Amino acid sequence: MVGNLERLDSSTLTSTSLESSTSQDDTMPALNEEDLKTSSDENDKYIIPDWSLVDPSLEDSKRIIVDFDINLHTDMYGLSDSNFSIAETLHGFQQIANIWAKANIWTRFKIAQLNNPVRIPDNKADAYLWWLLAAKPNQGQHTAASKRDYDKYLVNGPGGLGTEGAEMVLSKYYAHKSHDLFNWIIGAGGDRMGSLGPPIRLYFMYYFRWYNGMGNDKRIYVRIGSCNGPPKYYKGQPVTCKSWGARPWEVTTMAMSEFVRILAHEIGHAFGLHHPNSKCTSYSNKDSMQLMHQQVAVTYRNTPCGPRNPNARFATFLPNSHLIKAREKALVIMNAQNSYG
Repeated sequence: MVGNLERLDSSTLTSTSLESSTSQDDTMPALNEEDLKTSSDENDKYIIPDWSLVDPSLEDSKRIIVDFDINLHTDMYGLSDSNFSIAETLHGFQQIANIWAKANIWTRFKIAQLNNPVRIPDNKADAYLWWLLAAKPNQGQHTAASKRDYDKYLVNGPGGLGTEGAEMVLSKYYAHKSHDLFNWIIGAGGDRMGSLGPPIRLYFMYYFRWYNGMGNDKRIYVRIGSCNGPPKYYKGQPVTCKSWGARPWEVTTMAMSEFVRILAHEIGHAFGLHHPNSKCTSYSNKDSMQLMHQQVAVTYRNTPCGPRNPNARFATFLPNSHLIKAREKALVIMNAQNSYG
């Protein structure tokens, strides 16, 4: 959800801007067996929500199950790797499942997918490196710097793209403001949109170029790193925020609580929920801060709203009207997933 950044397709896409904390990076509590609930199915173990959190008004309602396909990544440069440990990631997804348990919705995440990042092929890793670091041609016209980097990272990169592959990467870079290129790199297909069907696909990269989260009813993208996290290196040189062209709120450390809030919020959009408004809304306490506010537009105790407000991460409350509406769309998704196979 970005207040004044350009939207890619306002009729179909939603976006989330990160309100990073400048100093209050919360500590994740220790993970133990009681914290992490899993199903007992021997083939597919899922994180199970704490069902005691179901809203009393929905305790007798049908439990809705929506499956998610998790795509964490790694690559030969280490540029796409998560900022979080496996234990932190598992605990974070447990928290997300608990947020949606209130609506008696099981957002079903496979633990095996959280433990096994997908390796990006080396030719695509070259494209990701070029996309992050290289000087780019302007409106199809190469500068000396962009031609040098084009040859260095793409044509002659270790991934073996060659001239033909480099030209393909450049064409995808120009399509849909680089979304075709990004989707190709992460294996999400060439288009930006998708229809309802199984499952909703989640894509996580250390650095996501546009917003910190964005989604529709088929795909959700969330950044899972920050410029201030563990350093990334290319040939012994650190990949800096300056080389990424990062915006100010992307420079600070990304806390797990921020990731939880961003992904839970984007799932809310997939379930048909929208931002209540775009104005700064201040609550009297953290527990009443609504999940579906833009993070730049929610706070409490009169702390100013803004992209660096550390309190926005605590906005996870779902009012009853949101629970009902989310269940309506989630039921449609579940039925579509079930009918598919």
